[in-house]
Amino acid sequence: MAYVLERRLPLPEQVSIARLHGEACIGCGRTAAKDRPLALAGTIAVPDAEGIERPWQVVTCPDCTLRET
Repeated sequence: MAYVLERRLPLPEQVSIARLHGEACIGCGRTAAKDRPLALAGTIAVPDAEGIERPWQVVTCPDCTLRET
């Protein structure tokens, strides 16, 4: 099952490790707050340095949701 962001996902080289580790929203980069919890959104594939796509479990905030493709 693949997912895409309803908002534009940054290019792979712009995706921070905090976003890939689920510490920040994959869409906007915001961290969790009391009024803005992060939720598990799904798995995305991001190319590593060798160009091999690796799966990552990511989270989103309420403003950035994933939709199934």
